[in-house]
Amino acid sequence: MKHALWIAALAACTTSSHDEPQPPPCGAPSPTDQLAQTQNQILALAIANGEIYWLDMGGIGKVSTDGAGGAGGTELVQATSDAAFALGGFITTGAGNVYWADGNFPAGSVDRVAASGGASVQIAATDEPIGIAVDDTNIYWSTFGSSANPVGTIVKQPIAGGAPVVLASNLATVGPIAIDDSSVYWSDLFGAVSSVPIAGGAVRTLVPAQFTLPPATILDGSPVGIALADGRLYWTATPLDGKSPSTIRSVAISGGTATTIATLDTQPTGIAVDDTFVYWAEVGPITSGGLGTPPVVNQGSIRRMARDGTAAAQIVSSGATYPVGPVVEDNALYYSTGSAATTLYRVVL
Repeated sequence: MKHALWIAALAACTTSSHDEPQPPPCGAPSPTDQLAQTQNQILALAIANGEIYWLDMGGIGKVSTDGAGGAGGTELVQATSDAAFALGGFITTGAGNVYWADGNFPAGSVDRVAASGGASVQIAATDEPIGIAVDDTNIYWSTFGSSANPVGTIVKQPIAGGAPVVLASNLATVGPIAIDDSSVYWSDLFGAVSSVPIAGGAVRTLVPAQFTLPPATILDGSPVGIALADGRLYWTATPLDGKSPSTIRSVAISGGTATTIATLDTQPTGIAVDDTFVYWAEVGPITSGGLGTPPVVNQGSIRRMARDGTAAAQIVSSGATYPVGPVVEDNALYYSTGSAATTLYRVVL
């Protein structure tokens, strides 16, 4: 598989590098950009040791970041029935394993499989697990907790085995999580950002809730993204009224004043950060239906912006349907697109 070569579809796009942050090539990807295709919708991506791993509604798969081994990659876990393998959730890697939260409600689970393949192992059975992270000692996960029923949690459990420990409870609309050596961090659909010590202790509100829910509306599974780099958190936020602009924001892990990096007329979902840029996926324009509105076919994109917000947002790729990701490593970006069968792409930055 060749490295990704992108079609310059917009006149404003030019070449770029991290040393000279100008707009990168952008537009619709060509067939040679494809790393893999699946028969199910991809829900989340992770990258480690030259491999891209994905969680989809039919199982767990992987493919080399250079596309070696042919389109389609390797299936590590396959659903054993026609029922959806996962209805949401995220995926991560560590200690030679792939870990995922399958997001099902009410019969969800947190699981692992060896990155080289083999039988999957259930770590925990729980309602609607979403976020997941690992370090050398523990695995961490979040459970969502709807806006009408704030029973979401942040949980840790020793990788070597042992009882789970609930670090935070009575939470609503918790999404993916991020960790460092001392804390677990998360955002929610109300625009709040919080943390809790890994060792246990009180939950700290870093950014208070920014949005209120319209009357008679219940949120039970909508996108939000969070990333951590150099002592700052970055997250996506879309107002719940379906009218106001979305934002990409950041705040120090110690708290303080939050910074708005970008104000958008689209609905951002996943987010990633490297040394220079913050990247995000967006599913299309904001509509009156708000967060619950299905994505518009071919209206999604991947964009990036300097982490300090000093330059205009740049389009990395356009024309996607419900893009998932991005993940970024070694001057390349990876994302998937598709609302049923999904294609996984790479772009060299």
